[in-house]
Amino acid sequence: MDVHEHRSSVPGHFSRFTAVEARQGPKTTLLSRIFGLTPAEARLASIIAEGLSLERAAEELEVSKATVRNQIRAIFAKTATHRQGELIAVLSQLGFVSRLQD
Repeated sequence: MDVHEHRSSVPGHFSRFTAVEARQGPKTTLLSRIFGLTPAEARLASIIAEGLSLERAAEELEVSKATVRNQIRAIFAKTATHRQGELIAVLSQLGFVSRLQD
């Protein structure tokens, strides 16, 4: 991961930017089409497919943990899964399919 510093217009202040690697999860459009997920649910599912925790997903999506918990319940219902491990297994297969479609 690359970290870059930039001098702020305020004397003595610096901004730090971190380059984040491209996501490898299944495309959100594919998830929406196959499972009927909302755009927010599809974004969360894609992050979960990468193996991130719900807490980290909430941080990345800039939403509350309660929002993520509600969305993951909806994702479980729509994907006929009951645990994150099951969901990741299903989504990892789709991640491979979506890369072929790029």
